[in-house]
Amino acid sequence: MSRIGWGFRIGMAGVGDFASQVKQLGIIFLAMQCSLALAQAQNSSALSKASNWKKSRVSGYSIEHPSNWEVLKDGLMGTSFILLSPLESSQDVFRENINLLEQDLSDQPMDLSALATFSEDQVKRFFPEAQILLNQREKGRGVEYYRMVHRRKEGIYTLEFDQYIWVLQSKAVILTFAAELNQVERYADLRARMMGSLVLPKSNR
Repeated sequence: MSRIGWGFRIGMAGVGDFASQVKQLGIIFLAMQCSLALAQAQNSSALSKASNWKKSRVSGYSIEHPSNWEVLKDGLMGTSFILLSPLESSQDVFRENINLLEQDLSDQPMDLSALATFSEDQVKRFFPEAQILLNQREKGRGVEYYRMVHRRKEGIYTLEFDQYIWVLQSKAVILTFAAELNQVERYADLRARMMGSLVLPKSNR
């Protein structure tokens, strides 16, 4: 079964199955599979200029995004939320997107350095052909996080994933942006603004 197919299976799994899959495949892998499955499974209207922005709040987080992006807050596939861009035309089959995934680390404690190493190892293990473009610590809103950017092929797509990863009170928080390679430059400003706008719950800082 293809990895894209795995993404759809995750979406149909129960909570217990999802927790088991996290232990087997790793949280970074699952965060990327959420991006793949939802980007191909939805329909939307044509893209309009992102001149109007709004702020969405869910599960203690807040994030800014263009008003024409779809917001899913129902915990689909274990995520806290998913933002999906509109499709541009009937030929457009991939929706650029952002998702946020949390994972309890209390059974396997890791600090940020350990999780950063683990995350990079996961990409190399599951996607040996992937090109890692960036892996470094950064700081935003007074909180340090690990950022990893990589490109890889997934079926007919060549995709770029940009991930911000925090360790907050024995919990991993992974914010993932996914885009087709030929759309990366076009979405660069939106990606930076949206991901940079994320406000973490005060209780986690």
